[in-house]
Amino acid sequence: MKNRFFINGLIKTTILMVFIFISKNSFSQEYPIETVIQAGHSTIPWQACISKNGKYLLSASSRKVILWDIKSGKQIRVFKPESSKVIVNCRFYNNDKYVQIALKQYWSGKTTTYYIFDISTGKFIEKKEYKKEYKFYINKERYYLTDNEIGELYLPALHKTNKKIVRKQTFVLSLVSGKDYDITVHQQFKGHSDLLRSWEISRDNKRLLSGGEDSSAIYWNVETGTIIHRLVAHNGPITNVNFSPDEKFAITSSMDGSIIIWDLSDGSIKRRFVSNISQIGSVDYNSKNKSILVASNNAFIWDLGKLTVINEMNLNADVLADTNLRLICKNTAPLNSNFYKILRGESNVSYGWKEFFDSKFSPDNNLIATGSFSNKLNIWDSKMGAKIKTIQLSKKMIYSIDFSPDNRYIAAGLYDNELAVYDLISDSLVVRIPNGRTHIYSVCYSPDGKKIAYVSDGSTWARLLDTETNTRLKSINFEYADLLFVSFSNNNEYLVVSGADPYLQIYSFKEDSIYKFPTKHKSQIRCVKFSLDDQFIFTASDDNTIMQWDFNKKEVIQVFKGHKGNVNTIAFIEEKNYLISGSQDGTAKIWDIKTGEIILTLVAINKNEYFAFSPDNYYTSSKSSVDKLHFVQGMKIYGFEQFDLKFNRPDIILSRLGFADLALIEAYHKAYLKRLNKMNFTEDMLKDDFHLPEIKIQNFEEMPTITDSNYLSLNLQLNDNKYKLDRINVWVNDVAVYGTNGISLRDKGVSSYQANLKVNLVKGKNKVQVSVLNQAGAESYKETFEIECSAGKSKPDLYLITIGESKFKDSKFNLTYAAKDAQDVALLFAKSKNHEKVITKTLTNEQVTKENITALRSFLDQADINDEVMIFIAGHGVLDENLDYFFASYDMDFNNPSQRGIAYEDLEGLLDGIKPLKKVLLIDACHSGEIDKEEVELLAVNEEVGAEGIQFRAIGNTVKPKLGMQNTSELTKALFTDLRKGTGATVISSAGGGEYAMESGEWKNGLFTYCLLKGIETGEADLNKDG
Repeated sequence: MKNRFFINGLIKTTILMVFIFISKNSFSQEYPIETVIQAGHSTIPWQACISKNGKYLLSASSRKVILWDIKSGKQIRVFKPESSKVIVNCRFYNNDKYVQIALKQYWSGKTTTYYIFDISTGKFIEKKEYKKEYKFYINKERYYLTDNEIGELYLPALHKTNKKIVRKQTFVLSLVSGKDYDITVHQQFKGHSDLLRSWEISRDNKRLLSGGEDSSAIYWNVETGTIIHRLVAHNGPITNVNFSPDEKFAITSSMDGSIIIWDLSDGSIKRRFVSNISQIGSVDYNSKNKSILVASNNAFIWDLGKLTVINEMNLNADVLADTNLRLICKNTAPLNSNFYKILRGESNVSYGWKEFFDSKFSPDNNLIATGSFSNKLNIWDSKMGAKIKTIQLSKKMIYSIDFSPDNRYIAAGLYDNELAVYDLISDSLVVRIPNGRTHIYSVCYSPDGKKIAYVSDGSTWARLLDTETNTRLKSINFEYADLLFVSFSNNNEYLVVSGADPYLQIYSFKEDSIYKFPTKHKSQIRCVKFSLDDQFIFTASDDNTIMQWDFNKKEVIQVFKGHKGNVNTIAFIEEKNYLISGSQDGTAKIWDIKTGEIILTLVAINKNEYFAFSPDNYYTSSKSSVDKLHFVQGMKIYGFEQFDLKFNRPDIILSRLGFADLALIEAYHKAYLKRLNKMNFTEDMLKDDFHLPEIKIQNFEEMPTITDSNYLSLNLQLNDNKYKLDRINVWVNDVAVYGTNGISLRDKGVSSYQANLKVNLVKGKNKVQVSVLNQAGAESYKETFEIECSAGKSKPDLYLITIGESKFKDSKFNLTYAAKDAQDVALLFAKSKNHEKVITKTLTNEQVTKENITALRSFLDQADINDEVMIFIAGHGVLDENLDYFFASYDMDFNNPSQRGIAYEDLEGLLDGIKPLKKVLLIDACHSGEIDKEEVELLAVNEEVGAEGIQFRAIGNTVKPKLGMQNTSELTKALFTDLRKGTGATVISSAGGGEYAMESGEWKNGLFTYCLLKGIETGEADLNKDG
């Protein structure tokens, strides 16, 4: 019988599981529920700031601003002004009620546009424009550089008493009061090994923050010039440093895509916010395999029939990373120009990322070509995702590529101002054509393969290459410059270009004339394509929209809105009349062209972490990605488990897309119903009018994010206007700290109650959740928050229980190695270097009775919350006539195991409600995995010794699948995260519910135990090498 590891930390939970969907009656409908992927920035974050109340953080990249909840570290929403300008600043506004975002035209010009958004809804409120006039204003003993028109304080600029000036690279001193200042170095702060990029001085001018390209930030004492703390955790140059409003914390942003909040009292990290996605550079559709290619930092192939990522093509990012921070004072000496460049953060250091910029399926769908910010053209097998060939074409990045219609050639637009054509069959360069001083931004073959068109930035010209002679055929001069994209009509009669100006320009080959007309886009057009029948043109823009145009009438038919970033690329799924788009917001969207509505949004972090979700919050995802998904309503954040039971519906998602086999959709629906059944739910219970009790943490606002106390107090208000209250549940790190039954309120007979609870905290991160159940069995939504605790043991003790039963009262059931298994495990862990002490209890043979095992609870009650608990058992596992599991005690009647056998619930009960949060149960016995009683039936065990002396630990009954039953349970496990919390213990068993464990003289142990011992002793089981 095959042996396997079966891992399930939540086996056989007997309590009614929580109802996790929040009904419409539970709270205000002012704010809709939003599905949020913990994506972060898709481009480099340049700035970050904290709200006055210390609860929220804003981070800004060039095109969007993200609002974060500091306590949970979760992303709340994205603000994206519909503008071609670049974001240069963001801040909380009007007592944290609004978000103000400042934009300029590509970092130039004096006019700044301010967008105001409602922080709770994300809705745009108003837009204002100002022309900047910078002046000095005296405030007590300091001069400040301020905005004359709105009074915004930007930077302490001059100290009156000692004439110190501190400034950022975005300000030019000659703008100040219209005067030039001659300045010399007053004081140097040596600490950075590379160029300085950002700094900020405290309000009392005594402390200073600086950030450099050496990936570090430094917290300085200004008076002594010494380093208080060096803040090192980023993996890329620092882009900005700021103090929090109370100046107790520092905020740093980096080119690695992360933002960190630092505690300046000790230099520790309070919270890290990371980016998980990159902007989408290109999308393409494979009609042969019904898959789509989405390329960002990595390129992903999505199977549209299953909505899974089947292949990932990876290029690792490579960021090139340079001096000293200086305070300067007014003096008569002239300012050195080289020093001025260093002061402003300017340098000749270049930054580059090896990420995919363009990607295409070959016309026969067998190959994929990718161009990247590196200088290589890569060819991949589209089915396997394996790299076939790497072609060196450029010294710089490859910006655009296209296959010839016959699959033989690839045309590539190079950033070093050349067009290259490569022959894939002869593996040789066909032609390389110079393009003057401009980079080639877009290249494409005509559908008949006779011409190649290409356009350049900073140019009004589109050029044509004759593919038969490989000579330049024609150059077409369009009116508007900075062309970004070029495309042929499918009938070869027209050429359309788009660029930095929101105009469409169409060249007719027959008439040798150009049609041009303004679009309704508010920003530049990144991509433009004809529909298959050439009746329509689709344009994608930096204003976050896509427009569909009637080609003959030159009128907008439809606007596709939904992206929160520049729309970089579009493609078609012709047989479904769908449109695919890729955006700077890191998402790909599939649209129904007929209705203009979004069908699905796709997000891929890597091959094992991906999501597909609908506008009405239904989704499917890989199981490993659920920790990056949550829900937001207004400013309230809910973990994925709050809504997962209702909205995690792969059957609905696949049905809407229309590519999946109907049998697969039906199987997914059955798996979903099986999941509901396991959770003691029906679909009716998930309707919006289902009644729920309510819970509120009254002292939530006072809750710290970091504490040096080993416990916290919760003041709870519980209410139910329909039923009596039943119990309170409390979890820390998903462990029920008051046991799976919680704190009973049933004997109080109340519908409203105030409770004051003490909750012990583990050293490090604590995710605390509380809920209340009513006597109808419905559970409130969970109040959830996180808190960091610095108190407690740094090195835990291990409380180890090992139980092995080789000899039984009825000797015909004796085993050979089970007792030895228990002894060997005890000896192994006695040598543990990961624990301060190992405290062990071992029971073997005659000692293994129901009473002795129950008495072990007093042993475990001695453990501290930071300690660890492990229970190991080896012996016979049996099933009774009700398919309930029992571990065989010494004196168990094998014909009636329920009398003296040790029920699974007895073993799990040892771990329920004890103080330690880290606890594991290891079972080397038959049938120790979970059984779905609906899908199996009893079968008598054939009690024989296996081949070559292998003995199965099998007695009594086993199970087999019922006739005609498909294994829906296994599909349910594959699709969904098990939300049943149980005791919070991890259970690892040697066999599934219908499988056998085994032992042999070859191993001198049970097989499971042998693998466990060997894996730990040799280190082979430590896959992540963390000890």
